[in-house]
Amino acid sequence: MQRRHQEQAAGALGRREGPLGTRLAAILAEAAAELLTDPSFGRVRQCEADDCVMVFLPAHPRRRWCSPARCGNRARVARYYQRHKSGDPATDQPACDQEV
Repeated sequence: MQRRHQEQAAGALGRREGPLGTRLAAILAEAAAELLTDPSFGRVRQCEADDCVMVFLPAHPRRRWCSPARCGNRARVARYYQRHKSGDPATDQPACDQEV
């Protein structure tokens, strides 16, 4: 997909006349119009991480973060930390360590 956009950008730069800034603005406007009219635009989601401003097109309907390795991992680590800092002995020890 990136190659297609590069080819379109190269073609657009070649067929447009005027200052470079004007040509680039026209390319960006075309890309924005293409994005906004794409049927998948309604599926675009904002990352659920508190400190992330990224948006993404989820490959799976349950996806919550722009990057599972970055934002998703931080969210999981934060949840783990919150569960284990409570001081509750039932949540601090794994079940396999408890005596029968």
